[in-house]
Amino acid sequence: MKREFRFIIIGILATIVACSPSEKQEKERFRLFWPNSKGDYGFKDIKVHGLKNKNEVRGNHLRVYVNPRVEGDKVIGDRPSAKFVRSKKGVNVPADALSHQMVAAFAHVNRLKKLSSKWLSKKITSPNFILFHKNFSGGDGRKSRNNAHFVSSLDSMVLVPQTKKSKIPTALNAGVIAHEFFHSIFAETIGKLHEEYEKISGFIVWPKENLDSTESDTLVEEYIETEIDDEVLDQIKPDPRDFDPNDLEIRKMNSLMLSSMNEGFADIWGWIYSGDTNYFEKSFPHQSTQRQIKIANRGLIGHGSHLHLVRNFQLRELKTSWYTSGNRYANLVFSVADLYQKGKLLIDDESTKSWKETQVFVASWILETLKDISKEAAIHAQMGKMELFSDGALLYSLLAKLNEEKASESLCKILVGGETFFLNDFPSELDEQCSSVARRVSRRPGRGS
Repeated sequence: MKREFRFIIIGILATIVACSPSEKQEKERFRLFWPNSKGDYGFKDIKVHGLKNKNEVRGNHLRVYVNPRVEGDKVIGDRPSAKFVRSKKGVNVPADALSHQMVAAFAHVNRLKKLSSKWLSKKITSPNFILFHKNFSGGDGRKSRNNAHFVSSLDSMVLVPQTKKSKIPTALNAGVIAHEFFHSIFAETIGKLHEEYEKISGFIVWPKENLDSTESDTLVEEYIETEIDDEVLDQIKPDPRDFDPNDLEIRKMNSLMLSSMNEGFADIWGWIYSGDTNYFEKSFPHQSTQRQIKIANRGLIGHGSHLHLVRNFQLRELKTSWYTSGNRYANLVFSVADLYQKGKLLIDDESTKSWKETQVFVASWILETLKDISKEAAIHAQMGKMELFSDGALLYSLLAKLNEEKASESLCKILVGGETFFLNDFPSELDEQCSSVARRVSRRPGRGS
């Protein structure tokens, strides 16, 4: 009898531990406006993992703040108070719009950490904060609206109010959240290099000393993300006399290429997470044409185009071109991924691939490209030289993934069939494999150089 009683007590204790409040909350379901695999949205009961406290929207490595202040590189603010109504089936239904958006953003970021860790075979822990901020502004003092940001110095994703009409709020848009999430991966992989080039080449950076920690309701971002006054623009332009003219031009081109890749690859991250190629349109209709991901009908943007942009545009237009040329990178990656999934990437491989296999293929390809550029920059630094980054890095990392298999004609048409294809460093192996396609393309009337 004593033995049986002992087992009963142990069983009761085990049940109590298993149903502790924090663990129970981690397994709770929430009714959220959520996308399906094709990017179509509807209300679904979603199990939100990693949520230790639902009312504070807090987990072990991710927490939400509303209108916090910044002191140095720390985010400080009161704990939010999300409100829910519990249904008969035990589902938490958000009682207001902000509660809904906070939990949805938390759920997406937490899922992105797990999925990205699987795709890249490395643990992804950033960002640690999601900030909903009505007074978030660029260095020009203008409050940001209808946008989203990642601030690496604060390890934070920042979501600002939407004043323009849209189908889905930013915080509920899986693609936009994944886009901003990628910037944290970029910052970890190549971020310091990118920041250095931005500062030296005169890309728009607001000094850290202008962060005002005394204003509790204001968060000033390090990088300007909104339209800039001409007076401000003049103040932050670099003095060309401080640099060798050729050296400055190279730095600007390198910075433009990195910025373009950052935006283009982030666009792709939004697609492989949401399954939607035009997710920007749902929250930012004015960007739907510029940012939609589609099959490439041009070759990859090269240094010839970067050189043109640097010589002929002011900094304001250069910033706009990050998204334009970034879209070219995104379209190229998307086109190659489409061939991969359909089994048309290689001559001797016609096996179709699953969506999960395609996600891993794309994510690992992007990571290897960034690693290669980072290594290249380190070599340049050791040699004490300032040289152009190889804009063929994306293709070299693709070539490595082909694993000595021959590229299909469909792949060659994408790589060399464009009107403005002028990479300065096209891999010789791909050049040989695609030479017949290149000859046919070069004979087409009206092809640009």
